Amino acid sequence: VPEEYGGAGLELLDLALVAEVLGAGAVPGPFLGHTLAGLAILYAGSDSQKKTWLPKLASGELLGTVAFAEGDGRWQPDEWTIDSGATLDGSKAHVPFGEHADLFVVGTRGGGLALCERGARGLSLEPLRGIDRTRRIAGLRLSGTPCDVLPGGPTAAARVRDAALVMLAADAFGGAATLLDLSVEYAKTRQQFGKTIGSFQAVQHMCADMLLWTESARSAIYFAAWALD
Repeated sequence: VPEEYGGAGLELLDLALVAEVLGAGAVPGPFLGHTLAGLAILYAGSDSQKKTWLPKLASGELLGTVAFAEGDGRWQPDEWTIDSGATLDGSKAHVPFGEHADLFVVGTRGGGLALCERGARGLSLEPLRGIDRTRRIAGLRLSGTPCDVLPGGPTAAARVRDAALVMLAADAFGGAATLLDLSVEYAKTRQQFGKTIGSFQAVQHMCADMLLWTESARSAIYFAAWALD
């Protein structure tokens, strides 16, 4: 978020590093959805929308999230089906920390983006039981719900989607790098047949393969973040 709106004025490259560190610690919380909501407003919002919402998101006064996915596996901007207008009707699935959010960036038909506030008419949420209980998700229903359309949505939605993919990849890489470190440390101490298992060539090869994959992922992720910036 730019400094003029209360942010640090950094880039997606810096954001990916934060995601990596959080992934390394398997930190639960609403970081992904909140950050994407801010990016959506930054990329697609009008000047007045940015002035209204970005300082509140940057300070944590409000919690934001994104509502992109639809129930039958539609995630991509060109697959969204909710018609955009002064009000919205439809449903979204897998909304990150939807039960806790104050502001929702909703994906609409044609790759549009619109803002809805908690407590708005016709907006309801239902908790969903996901596999990862540290990342709570909810279903969102909209019935004549008033919204504020982000004018740059059709050109920015794919960029927000790409930023989400970079952050998820960085988060996964952080976890993978931690697991690699733990595995190598374990191989140095675990005894079998009177020797540490790290002395066995087969285990060394497995660790080397893990290092190759994680370091290759690091390069790909940070190049993607740099390219988006």
